Amino acid sequence: MNAVDQFLGHTPAWVFVLFVYLVIRGIKARRPREVSLRNLALLPSIMLVLGLAEIFRRFGINAAVLLAWLLTFSCGALAGWRLLKKLVFQVDRQRGVIYRQPDYSVLPLILATFFAKYALGAASAIYPTLLTNNTFGMAEGGIYGLFAGIFVGKFARYWRRYSHAV
Repeated sequence: MNAVDQFLGHTPAWVFVLFVYLVIRGIKARRPREVSLRNLALLPSIMLVLGLAEIFRRFGINAAVLLAWLLTFSCGALAGWRLLKKLVFQVDRQRGVIYRQPDYSVLPLILATFFAKYALGAASAIYPTLLTNNTFGMAEGGIYGLFAGIFVGKFARYWRRYSHAV
């Protein structure tokens, strides 16, 4: 059995289901469409909750890991905010929707996030001592924070535009 088969064989089924769901969301984002704020909040919420839950599960309450997460989250939020700076969208507050143009950044961000998390999980499964290494924990916290921040920053741009619409 080669390494790829071993990795895939030890991956829980829910990971594949989540991957398919996220890819579908990324593909849908590549088309102009109407979307509610609630639906726009799903992806940032998933990234935020799963990332923090994984950090606490793997490293406990570790100040260095949490600081790395917070710093990169802040940078990611700014980057996510700026990603949508030129994106054109209209707000229909009566119907509670935003009509937005295609967002081609969603799918690559989802794929990068998923594979980074998968690689970090695989590395720590192969080398469990990494979970006691503060540098590894900070790197993992930083990666999770960066991606969560990007998705939250993008959502914040939508929310601000929605909340300021007449």
